[in-house]
Parts: sequence; structure tokens; C-alpha cells
Amino acid sequence: MSQYNKENADEFLEKANYVSQQVSDILSGKIDVHELDRKEKEKKFIEEQLASLRQQKKERELKKGRKGKGHQGGYQRYCQRCQIEFDFAFENCTHCGAETQTNEVSPALKVY
Repeated sequence: MSQYNKENADEFLEKANYVSQQVSDILSGKIDVHELDRKEKEKKFIEEQLASLRQQKKERELKKGRKGKGHQGGYQRYCQRCQIEFDFAFENCTHCGAETQTNEVSPALKVY
């Protein structure tokens, strides 16, 4: 159950008003039910596509990694050749294909 706040209440009221308006328009003949159904399916399709694009972008960012020398930690794997830190446990670098190291093995973290 979500927590009540003004933003949630406003969002709920907006959706309720939208549905109420659609019902009124259907009953008065302003909107065809089939057209409304088509629009709803189209809207759902667009939302699914946008969610898919966001997921793909997130995956690209994970594969891209971030520049770093491997000395600050906060990563799972590190490519010494490319100097890229990964937040995901890729066995091989997604840039050069070299084997990556965990932050426990990374020579930059060893204290002498």
C-alpha cells in the first residue's frame, strides 16, 4: 500500500476525472468505444516501448562502465587494460575483451 500524500491524491483525482470524462463522452456519443479501446491499446504499447528503451539504456550504461584507476573501490570488476570499472560482474571487458579483475585482486587497491 502506498503512502498517502498530496501528490498521490492529486494523481488519483486526475485519473478519476479522466475516466469520468471518458464515460460521459461515451454515453453522450462523443467517443466511439472501439476508438477509445484502440487509443488505450496504443497508449499501453507506447508505455511498454518507453519502458523497454529505458531498460536498454540502463543495460548499455552497465556495459559501458566508468573510467577509473581501480583504486577507490565501489565496483565489482575492473579492466586494467582499459581502466574501466564495472558495477556488474563481467568476466571480460565489454570494450577490449580482456579478462577483468575483482576489486579484491586489483593491484591498485593493495597496500604495501
